[in-house]
Amino acid sequence: MLYNIMAGDNMSYISVKNLTYTKNKKDILKNINLNIDEGNFISIIGANSSGKTTLLKILSGIIPTNNIVAINHGYINLKREYKDITKLGLVFNDLNNFLFSDVYEELTFPLENLNIPEEEHQKIILNLADFLEITDLLDKKTDDLKQEEKQLVMIALALIHKPQILILDNPFSMMKTSTKKRIISKLKELQTKEKVTIILSTNNLEDIIDTDYTYVLDNGEIVIEGKTLSVLQEDILLKKLGIELPFSINLSLMLKFYEIYDKVETDYNEVINKLWN
Repeated sequence: MLYNIMAGDNMSYISVKNLTYTKNKKDILKNINLNIDEGNFISIIGANSSGKTTLLKILSGIIPTNNIVAINHGYINLKREYKDITKLGLVFNDLNNFLFSDVYEELTFPLENLNIPEEEHQKIILNLADFLEITDLLDKKTDDLKQEEKQLVMIALALIHKPQILILDNPFSMMKTSTKKRIISKLKELQTKEKVTIILSTNNLEDIIDTDYTYVLDNGEIVIEGKTLSVLQEDILLKKLGIELPFSINLSLMLKFYEIYDKVETDYNEVINKLWN
């Protein structure tokens, strides 16, 4: 049964209605309904094999559907128009393989595919690299990149054409905490200033603190949904689903409840310092 913390069903920018997806006679997703407003930052969480990646591949059109997924009232399926493809920026760790030997070439390739004039390539790439603080990676060979650096380049590739929708499947798994915080802050900036709609899947609750709304998947079903802070407060229910609340978040939620601390924090030391002060 769906535990809906925030009930309501409004016209939305991205819509999924009664989606069931079966593979090898097994239901991977069951009766999924999503309503995502333009410019929202959405998280989809769940234990491993809960259906997160499959759902994101359906939302992005990689897995075709039968007029169940709509973006801005246009259905997404194998016959989607080219203009719809350019709206999307995608990061899937199991699909992103580098095509070129160095990072700059890799970032140039999508610009060429979109027929963006060659004289604009350098400016676009340098501006994006400066924004993400990865300028030092542009001259590197793709084979020499560390795992964290690969994920940073994948995010840059997803953003290079200024998409309206960014779909990210576990994009921070190899990043140290400081890098992850920086990139999430950049994504929030894109959401606020450019009204980019962001959909993030993860099994790490530290990744979702700054998202607006969260869907929790279990065995292919949405079992909890609501504003992210409300979902995080359902720690007992999340634990039953195999999703552990990090201690720092649990502690800061308790302190917030008692009006001792004013925000949810992923850094344990930050919480302790606040208490001491």
